[in-house]
Amino acid sequence: MASLWPRIDWSALISPPWRIHCVANAVLELPPADPSGAQEGLSVENLSCAFDKQPVFSGLGFSAKRGEVLGIVGHNGAGKTTMTRCLCGLLKEVNGTVRLDGQTLKAKQRNKASFCVMQDVNHQLFSDSVWNECELAQPDCPPERIEEILRSFDLLDFKDRHPMALSGGQKQRLAVATAILSNKDVLVFDEPTSGLDYHRMLEVSNMIRKLNDENKVIIIVSHDFEFLGRTCDKIFDMEGCSIESR
Repeated sequence: MASLWPRIDWSALISPPWRIHCVANAVLELPPADPSGAQEGLSVENLSCAFDKQPVFSGLGFSAKRGEVLGIVGHNGAGKTTMTRCLCGLLKEVNGTVRLDGQTLKAKQRNKASFCVMQDVNHQLFSDSVWNECELAQPDCPPERIEEILRSFDLLDFKDRHPMALSGGQKQRLAVATAILSNKDVLVFDEPTSGLDYHRMLEVSNMIRKLNDENKVIIIVSHDFEFLGRTCDKIFDMEGCSIESR
């Protein structure tokens, strides 16, 4: 099967800013992520992870400030999804440190502080209705806030419907909505525009940009250069950290 990652001219990589061309002539030009060691926000320091005991990446390091949207890119197999699972405490690191506002967080603490929208959202929709799914994300959330978010994602008319009865795009939007409602400090989106048309992609981009004002650390993994360019403040490339690339 052909790779979904666009063919890239890596000679076009410069820093700063981070610049990348794909075969469709789309250009993604954003400043590079800050180095690890920041005392405010998220600091990922010399992180190494494995999946099924097989090393995936090592020496990963970057920082992301609160109120900043950081995009993560890399070829298929670079370990982007493994990295998101590790940051959210769903996978324990082999080596390295993850800090939030200077405090070292173990996997369980990261899980409590973060919310991840996975590539396959079927694995994270548990409730018997759209509305209850939102309440599960944030039990203390005022009904007016849930209604506001559901309306903004064109899901309010489906509030009594079972999440598994929604279309793929509606499920994706619901997962993003629950992330926004979760009130967690670190929000991680793994391919959040998968299955969405251009109009819905813009909606998701606008909603994530609005989160800047809520002092969150926001990380997005995506192959969608237009989405990244519209949404992110900085970019981190996993090329060179993955075991496969060495």
